Parts: sequence; C-alpha cells; structure tokens
Amino acid sequence: PQVRAKAATDLRMSPQDLKILQNGDEATRNKIVEAYKTGMQRRNNSSGEYAGLLISLLAIFALTNAGRSGQSPYSRSERKAVWFWGAIALGSVLAAWGRHGFIYRLLYQLPYFSTIRNPIKFLHPFHIAWLILSAYGLEAMTRRYLSVPRTRTKGFVDHLKMWWSKVVGFEKRWTIASALAIVAAISTLAILGANQNNLAAHLQTLGFTPDLAPGMARFCLGEMIWFVVILILSTGALIGILSGAWSGPRAKWAWIFLGAILLLDLGHSDRPWISYFNYKEKYVMNPVVQFLKQDPHEHRVATRLSPIGPYTISGDNDFRSLCHFWLQNDFPYNDVQTIEIAQMPRMPVMERTFFNYFTPKNDSEWWLSARLWKLTNTRFILCAANVVPLLNQRAAPNANSFGIKARLNDGLKSTAARFEDWGDLTVDLDPNGPFALVEFTNALPRAKLFANWQTPNDDKATLETLASKTFDPAQQVLIAKETPVSTPATGNVDPGTVTITDYQPKYVKLQASVKTAAVMLLNDRTDPNWKVSVDGTPASLLRCNYLMRGVFLPPGEHQVEFRFQPPLLTLYVSMAAWAGGILLAGYLIFAGAKKPKN
Repeated sequence: PQVRAKAATDLRMSPQDLKILQNGDEATRNKIVEAYKTGMQRRNNSSGEYAGLLISLLAIFALTNAGRSGQSPYSRSERKAVWFWGAIALGSVLAAWGRHGFIYRLLYQLPYFSTIRNPIKFLHPFHIAWLILSAYGLEAMTRRYLSVPRTRTKGFVDHLKMWWSKVVGFEKRWTIASALAIVAAISTLAILGANQNNLAAHLQTLGFTPDLAPGMARFCLGEMIWFVVILILSTGALIGILSGAWSGPRAKWAWIFLGAILLLDLGHSDRPWISYFNYKEKYVMNPVVQFLKQDPHEHRVATRLSPIGPYTISGDNDFRSLCHFWLQNDFPYNDVQTIEIAQMPRMPVMERTFFNYFTPKNDSEWWLSARLWKLTNTRFILCAANVVPLLNQRAAPNANSFGIKARLNDGLKSTAARFEDWGDLTVDLDPNGPFALVEFTNALPRAKLFANWQTPNDDKATLETLASKTFDPAQQVLIAKETPVSTPATGNVDPGTVTITDYQPKYVKLQASVKTAAVMLLNDRTDPNWKVSVDGTPASLLRCNYLMRGVFLPPGEHQVEFRFQPPLLTLYVSMAAWAGGILLAGYLIFAGAKKPKN
C-alpha cells in the first residue's frame, strides 16, 4: 500500500483512481497506472554502463596478483594502491545499488548526497577505479610474462600444450577459472536460446508490443553470443601471455591482440550510443518553428496542461513525440522559449512548489493550466485541434481566449529517406489538419507595469492567491514580503507602458514610461544573482508572483537593465585547481619519478 500511495502521488492521481489503485485487482491497477503513463517517455534501452570484458579481466588479474603473498609482481606500495582502488570500486558498486544496499543509505544522510537523482551515478568513480586496476593488471603481465625473454621453438598450439603439462600454481588456477567461466557463459547462452520465445512472452507482460518483444529477445540472444566470443578471445589472449608465448621480442603481438580485442569489445558496445545526422537536415525549418522563433522573448509555448504532469493535450503519439523532439532540439537551436521541462533531474523547490499549485488533477481543474500560462507569458499551445473547444470550455470559461492560429498535419520530412527518430517528422499547414498551433490571448505580456500590488504574509499565501479564481493577475502583482516597496496607488490607475529593447540570456534592457509609482514585472525566473539598475543606478530586485523578477519605478522615463552576475568564487576555485594541476604535472615531469621501494 505504501508503494502504491507513492506511485499515486508521483502520477498525481485523482481520488477515484487512487481508490481503485488501493483496492482493485492487479489487472485493474496495472490498467490505471498505464493510463497515467500515457504520453510519458518510456526508456526501453539500458543505461550504457559497460566497463568492457577485457578491462574487467585485467582488473581482476591485478586484484588476484596483489593477493599473492611473496609472489606478487607489485611492490608493497603498489599492492596498497591496488587494494585502495579495489575498495573504491567495491564501494562504488555497493552505493550504485541505491536503496537495495546499505552503503547508499549511509551516504544519503550526508549533506548534498540526497540531491543525487539516481544512485547509478556512483558507477562513474567505479569506472575510473576499474580502469586504473586494469592498468595495474597490464603492468603485472608486462613484468612477469612479457618482459622475460623466452625461447619458443614450437608453434603456438604446441607451445600451449607443453606449457600446460608443466604449469602449476597461480597460472594453472587462472586458466582453470577462465575455462569454467567460458563453460558457464556457453551454458547460459544455450539456456537463453532455448527459451527465446518465453523471453519474448515475458517482455510482453512488461508492456512491450507483440511486434517489438520478439525482436528484443533476438537482440538479447545476439548480445549474449557476442559476449561469449569476446570472452573466449580475451581469456585466450591472457592465457597466451601467461604461457610465455609472446614474451621477449614477441611481446608486440600481445599488445596488438589486446588492442584489437579492446577496440572490438568497446567499439561494439559504444556503437548504439553514437548517432550521426546532418543537423541542417534535422533542423530544417517548419511553419511552427518559423513562426515561434520570431521575437521569442515576447511569448512562451506549451504542449501539456502542466510542465511536470502527465496530462497531455498534444494529440496522437507521433505528434506528441515530435513536440518533445522540438523541445529538446529545434526549440533551443532557434531560441524558442517554452514553459515545458525537457530534463531537470533535481527540480528546484521553488519550481516544483509553483507548478504543483497549477497542476490539474481532473477535467474540472483545467483553469489552473490557463492561470499558469497567463502568469508565465505562455501565449501559444501545441495540441490536437479538437481540444480547442475543451480549452475554452474548461480552461477559460466564458472568456473564449483560445483560438487556432494554424492547423497542422504531420509527416515525414522530404530530406529524410526513412524514419529513424522523431526528428525525421515535420508539420505542414493544412486547413483540415488534426493538430493546431493555438494562441492564448489572455496571457500576460513578458513585461508589464502595475500601479496596484499586494505583499502577502508568506509564500504559501502568495501561491494560494495566485491560484484563486477571484484573483486577476492582469490587475495586480504580488510581491514577496522580504522585498517591500512603497504604498501602491488606489483605484483604476494607468501605470504607463514598458518595452523590451534588448533581450539576451544574461542581459535584459527595457524602456519604461511610468505615469505613477509602479512595479515593473518581468515574467522571467528570479535569482539572487540577477542585478537590476534603473537609469544606471543599482536598485532592489523584487520577487514578484512568487517566481518572477521585478523592480519599483517612480514616475518618469526610465531605462531598466537586468544583468546576471554570479559570484566569482567558483571561477577562482576552478582556476586554482587548474594551476595546482599544472604545477603538479610540471613537478612530475621535471623532478622525475622515483623507483618504488620494495
């Protein structure tokens, strides 16, 4: 029940669906959860964490050699280093297990560790430690087997037979363990091959379609075959080195074989993560982006009822996925501003609190989305064309403030030979198209003067007022209590006009013609590092409408400038780290490395 309650909270379920989730049968519960997941991106691929099979064998070789008492190829200090990096690797793996392991539970209590979105990030230090251990493994092989001159009078296979008839100790145990690993891998491959249909059926129970599941099962079998091949090649190369087949003058062949196996292994594993495309073709202009890129600082765009909710109004899956591709690619490339959140692993408390107040939980609360769009200068909505009447009915009753700017139809780009990802789709203007670019005429402008304002007691009161149906954001602005200003005017007073004359990511310049004392609201996210000046004189930055920036202006003509000026401490720390690294590298180069003491 606790897990279901948390899932209901994360998915923002309605009370009716929550009741079904708590008391319904398993099939009904799964149906409810899947319904809420509709429109949410599903990640079917792995996380890409792969250290490499040969790298892992070399790291294990280093650890086992460090444990050889009296016969270790390492000095005392080197053995300590190997054990140190081994402990780092083990601790990182245990921490990467997250709540399933005790290490992460301990780390989570430390400051800032709780901000890590997922524990798998602890595999980053594991990879570093594992790579260092593999280098120690290569060093051990070089000292013990490759640098020792040996005469080989027979062929490679005959040499191995003769060596195996005489080998004892560590080399024999390593060879036997390698053979057992190969046998276990081949047995696993045989079991997987015999149960491929069962695997495909199991994948379908996890939500994958009957068309997709068999292909995934075949891919899994193919990767297992690849694993067995690389394992045989890697263990064979290492056993060849242990046998002395490539010692002395033949050592170059060992490096050639190891390098080829490494490239083959890591090249195959990295290939799915590398995508090549012609950005000019991928970002070819379409009517929507072409329109939205004009004066983007004057408006924002949205495709969902809430930036953090699953409630989508974009239409079918193709158009919804295309909008998501634009959000991550075409919009940033063309400076199109949006209220949507593409990737924010740890959303700041202010944003999450703000958006939670304006996330509709059912159809009767669509007006909360309209209020959010109004407060955030979101003037354009991408959605299914048949949703527009519902927006006027539910989001803005009696206002009729949603109108179709253009109707659209989606299809494959003329520059795309075939469909590879959602960036290969585009839209065209079509009077009968199923999708639409909708204009919300009731949104606040990016910058506006207010002669009337309130100073609520706290942030909670501010958010409750902003989310109240009786409050009109176009008539009054709310100012945080910690940023008080003079007493506002009374009655319906014209405060004047304000125009944005220059808009950059870290600099905004405005020209204001103020008729009476007013607060100028700039509908951009506030931050303590933003500084504001009026006519060249520093002024106090106001926090308006809980999340936005503002400044108090007396009557008259004023030039207002906002500048983002973060503290230079982080720059100084980075420069000091670079300087320390350069000095350390210089010392190692010119002073020379001392030989370790045994």
